[in-house]
Amino acid sequence: MKLALAGVHAAGRALDLRERDIAPVRLLAELRDPESERVVCRRPGPAHRHVGHLTATTNATDTDVLAAVASSRGLEPNADPPPMDTAAERRAVAAATADVVALRERVERASGRLEALRDLDAGTADATAELRRATLELTDAETERVAAEQRLDAAEARLRRERDSREAGLRRADARRNHPDRRTAALAERARPLVQRAREAVPDWNPAALAATRAARTPAPVVVEDGLFRHPAQAAACLDAPVSLL
Repeated sequence: MKLALAGVHAAGRALDLRERDIAPVRLLAELRDPESERVVCRRPGPAHRHVGHLTATTNATDTDVLAAVASSRGLEPNADPPPMDTAAERRAVAAATADVVALRERVERASGRLEALRDLDAGTADATAELRRATLELTDAETERVAAEQRLDAAEARLRRERDSREAGLRRADARRNHPDRRTAALAERARPLVQRAREAVPDWNPAALAATRAARTPAPVVVEDGLFRHPAQAAACLDAPVSLL
């Protein structure tokens, strides 16, 4: 952050502005103004309006705060992955079918050669062995084709289930849009365990607000009042965020 406000010039990730005549409301307004030339910093994330200003009385326990924490971390439902297809299974069936066709022709040729040799009263040992090998390979190929067809059937069934699930997800998404409270509650539940873990790493001074701040992603500086932290670097480390102490 770069700051040029009320006669104060400062820059850095952790600023101590406690001895400066800067009102928290003014500093926050400048932080959140993307056009500001007095305070230049990264844009606030969705959680900043809830935890961008920390005091001893900041309330960070309601569902909206937790939902904003989740949104700041990108925990909203992702887009559906590309649907699977059955191209590989179809190619396997086609290859197995081609093998069966080729081996059937080989069996027919071997059988014809064996019959011809018998008609000539010639030796048939080699022809018989070839027919046996071709027949065994044909049996194996037919077994593989059946297995490939079964895999294709299973893949098509999965594809149908995936399509049905995707359509159900779209219906649920529509329902969430129509009922924003449900969406907010679902987001809050995603953030809740993160905030609970963060609470173990913050001091016992409005721990709910500190934990929500630490769990969130807050690119813009957090303004901290009421003298909790002795040094701004300590505050930045605790909150895992850029800070300005006032």
